[in-house]
Amino acid sequence: MITTKLRLDLALDKEIKKSLIEELPYSLNSKLEITFDGPSIFIHSENKISQKEALISIQGIVNKTSSEQELLSRHDTNTELVGEDPFPKLVSNDEIKETGEGQFIYSGDFLLVFEALEKRLKHYCQLQDSIEQKYPTLIRSSELINAGYLKSFPQHAYLSSHFSVSKEVLESLESLEPDSIIDKNTLDNPSYVLAPTVCYHCFSHLKGNTLNNSVFSSLNKCHRHEMQYQKLSRLSTYWMRELMYFGDQNFVQDGLDDALEFTKQFLKNLNIPFEVVVASDPFFGNAQKKVPYQKIFRLKIEIITEVYGGEKIAIASFNNHQTSLIESYNISINSETQGFSGCIGWGFERILHAIYSRYGHEINSWPKELKQTLDL
Repeated sequence: MITTKLRLDLALDKEIKKSLIEELPYSLNSKLEITFDGPSIFIHSENKISQKEALISIQGIVNKTSSEQELLSRHDTNTELVGEDPFPKLVSNDEIKETGEGQFIYSGDFLLVFEALEKRLKHYCQLQDSIEQKYPTLIRSSELINAGYLKSFPQHAYLSSHFSVSKEVLESLESLEPDSIIDKNTLDNPSYVLAPTVCYHCFSHLKGNTLNNSVFSSLNKCHRHEMQYQKLSRLSTYWMRELMYFGDQNFVQDGLDDALEFTKQFLKNLNIPFEVVVASDPFFGNAQKKVPYQKIFRLKIEIITEVYGGEKIAIASFNNHQTSLIESYNISINSETQGFSGCIGWGFERILHAIYSRYGHEINSWPKELKQTLDL
């Protein structure tokens, strides 16, 4: 690997770093690993890159990225981050086992805590009279095109295909060795995508329907391609429970507000510090024009917390789609007013990352109050 060091005369906050990691490889048309040290950025690549071209691309990305997040509230606690990274211990105890980049198997006490978290969040969703559903792994690419996902977030899409319907192609597979790379020319055009989030399945099955004020919920795996994976905070396959509201404007906003208050109180009971901020989605390219609108109207709220190593991550998001998705899917509401939709997403691995970063890998030593909150 060739490392190129660039020193920048600007502050690199969380949002700018995230944008650089996601967009710079595409700007330079090269697979890169990007790390930071103060005002310096290190670009690790297989081939030498032009420093001038890299600086121009970096400046363009920085100019498009709004670096300030509006802070709505914060909660501080007396719990400190643990002195030892709990992740290696979870791996050595076989509670977490990596099967691929950003993909893990969970077992033992870690799975026990995972299931306790799911029980708590599912109970809250049931109290909202939500309809519980389970969705498939794959979703038609046409659905994500219709929703605008592939236009706004193409960098995150995992496409699903199969081998071409060809005798020659299938016979050629007999020569595959364990370290062989599958030739993309042997594949048919992908018509499915691994679901990048939960709610698109819900919109898809409600397409063309007329609803009363309605609530749906589901725990499902989500899949997103990332340029860099980071333990439990940035994964290619992860679990998320979503709560989805359909109805008039007040019904949807009240649902989002109630879920936000519930999540804040839940984290307070866990004694985990957090901030509530106005956020934006990781739009790509020209779609970043949507960011100011999203922030001005506070359409995306996130709860962020600090985990081991000092990284700040979003562990829950509260999203007001307004009328955009409900119109894309031709969903109507039984009222005289315009229909709206919104969703809440709780990231399981990230919430668990926050808990283990404060209390360590040994759950037998966790405080009594924490165990009671999780019903362990």
